[in-house]
This record gives sequence, structure tokens and C-alpha cells, in this order.
Amino acid sequence: QAKLAAIASILGMTGADIVALQEVENDVTLAALAARSEIKKTYPYKVLIPGNDPRGIDVALLSTVPVKSAISHKDDYFAGSTSAAKKYKYSRDCLEVHFDLESGELVLLVVHFKAKVDDDPTKRLAEAEHTRGIADALVAKNPAARVVILGDYNDFLKSAPTFEWGNGPRDYYFFDDFLRGPGESATEGGATYDYFETNAGNTLLIEDDHGGAVVMLA
Repeated sequence: QAKLAAIASILGMTGADIVALQEVENDVTLAALAARSEIKKTYPYKVLIPGNDPRGIDVALLSTVPVKSAISHKDDYFAGSTSAAKKYKYSRDCLEVHFDLESGELVLLVVHFKAKVDDDPTKRLAEAEHTRGIADALVAKNPAARVVILGDYNDFLKSAPTFEWGNGPRDYYFFDDFLRGPGESATEGGATYDYFETNAGNTLLIEDDHGGAVVMLA
């Protein structure tokens, strides 16, 4: 309950219409978070599809906007450019969520890549490359679509996985606290986003090892 209250307080401060989450235990936990009084908005649309992590930590999404469709890629098998002889699956999932907005189609790819504990950077790169392939296929189908890859990449700026987002005919918005310092703001690719620190000078989420990102898409 303490963690739910802390996370809800942060969400209440952001006022986000759509929230992407990682390490969510189950639908009950997601619903309990959405119902917290600290959150000023109502999130009637909730998406959580159990993924591949045996600990039951999944990617999930809360939204004030109707969800058109949600697709799990947890059962995808893929090789990486440096591991052609080996097939991988996502450590958790790549959750593909579609929205029909007044401004057009928005697709979120919510990910949580392989952790650096018992590290396997080859797998993390393969996850990133496969996610890039999903994004490219979405854009090929609808060139006007805005595709956002977001979540926990478990890697750093200019690492091989994060380089994937700009390594092709089209760049994708990417948001993770490792990519820019907390407390900074930026405008890139038609998006304005702010990073906030949740584990320094903030007692709400002292166990959090990542900062958060608030993104404004026009």
C-alpha cells in the first residue's frame, strides 16, 4: 500500500492522460493503483497482459483515452544482429497499444528489456532491434502514425540498444531517465518532455532506481 500511495502521488503530480508502467504484479495491483485518491484523473482503460518474467512483473498501461487495441509480443522469437544463431524472447514483453486520436493514430510500444543483473547485452540488443522492427512495420502500414517506444531499456545513452531508435529511415521518440538528466526539459521530434527525479530529494519513491519522464505530444 505504501508503494501504491507513493506511485499514485507521482502520477497525481504529472496529470498524464496515458501512463506506461513496468514491474506491475497483476491486474488487481493495476486496478488498485488506478483507484488511489492521490491520482487526480480517472483511468477507465487498463491494459496488462502477463509476460515472460516468472516473478510476475509485467508492463502495463493506464489511459483516460479509449484503447483501440492491445497486442502482446511476449511469444515472438527473434535473433539479433550479433546473435544470429540464437533465438530470444522478450524478458517481459513488448506491449503494443493503439489509440485513435483526433490528431491521428498513436501507437505505444511499452518495453522492459533484459536487466544488467546476470547481464546479457546481446539479448538486450536483440530486444531493441526487434522492437525497432515492430515500429518500422507499423510505420510502413501507416506512414502518418506516431509510434513511441518507451519504458525501461536497462541501458544508457548511446548504448547499442538505444542507438537502434535512431538507426534507420525514421527516428522514434524515446523516453527513459538514463537518456537525459533528471530535472531537464527538451523538445525533440515534435514532442516536449520533462524528466523528474523520484529518488533524490523525494521521499515518496526512495526505492525507485529510475527517474520518470512526462511527455507532451502535440
